[in-house]
Amino acid sequence: MSKPSSTHHFGDHLKIKRRFYYHHGIYIGDNKVIHYAPPPGKDVADGIGWRQIFGVDSEVNTIHVTDLKYFLHDEETEPVVVNYSRDISYPPLKVVARAYSRLGENGYNLWGNNCEHFVQWCKLVDPLEYGIRFWDSILENTWLGIEKGIKRLQPFPENVVNKTISPEQKEQLRDTPTKTSYDEFIDHASSLYFNLVQDRNRYPFGRSFRHTNQIYNHSVPVSLLPEMGNNVLFLYEGNFLPGRHTKDWYITERALVNLAKDEIINFHDVSDVSHHLGQVMITLINGNRHFVKSRYADAASLGLFLKAAISGTELDAAQIRVTGWSKFKELFRQILAPGKNDLPD
Repeated sequence: MSKPSSTHHFGDHLKIKRRFYYHHGIYIGDNKVIHYAPPPGKDVADGIGWRQIFGVDSEVNTIHVTDLKYFLHDEETEPVVVNYSRDISYPPLKVVARAYSRLGENGYNLWGNNCEHFVQWCKLVDPLEYGIRFWDSILENTWLGIEKGIKRLQPFPENVVNKTISPEQKEQLRDTPTKTSYDEFIDHASSLYFNLVQDRNRYPFGRSFRHTNQIYNHSVPVSLLPEMGNNVLFLYEGNFLPGRHTKDWYITERALVNLAKDEIINFHDVSDVSHHLGQVMITLINGNRHFVKSRYADAASLGLFLKAAISGTELDAAQIRVTGWSKFKELFRQILAPGKNDLPD
């Protein structure tokens, strides 16, 4: 589904009408776009010729960053924002990280690796299953929108191919992802954390911020709200004394839930995670900011961790530290109730 928009958000899929086709790119903020096209100084004719028509890779087209003005070619032209379901697409932080990961690539191919394929690879968990359909592309004059390979000729699992199913059921099977961005977040975030555990200590951020596999004798509230998710992965204990949860916040597979302010911050709305004055600062794609207290864990470290978890990137363990306040709180609790906040050995 597409919509015209005068406001472009971080991680948006933009498409712009050219004379005979649509061109596609990823908006990365600050009036910049990452796209697959000839770099400044080259013309599209230099990159698309008979070699590409017959499926030979182009070394002229490259994935690079340009100004939005260059991407549009015409200051008066309004690009279209292509929308995706959150269940099948990545959060903006991961979309842009994936786009950056392919900067400099020059293997452009009209039939299997064009500008739209690149953008869908950045946006979609399973781009082949949600590929570009040839006739849809022709109807909107999209020369470059040709689906990769012949995957859509074999869209069904083996166990249902021989069954009698309706066209509607076939369409539903075809458009059902085998996994979601939430599954990938669970795996990646947990892997990041336990790599820190292995390299540093059992609680790399201090006991105030823990994976749920490390929570001992602590009840975690669970909500059925779709935007929150049901799997609590990490818990931050914001109270100094045990037994109170009014300042706690936790991370699910799709959101950060701030109990103190009754906030649900969905990762698909996040464009940046950093820190400010001892708090984790979360910037949304609409420009709004949320501040999450982390007195008993280093805000800069948590910001780095959360950003890496959402974007699917690696984490520099050397930048992670434990604060003095966290150590004092842990010592006090051990004196007050020895062993209660630790896992049994």
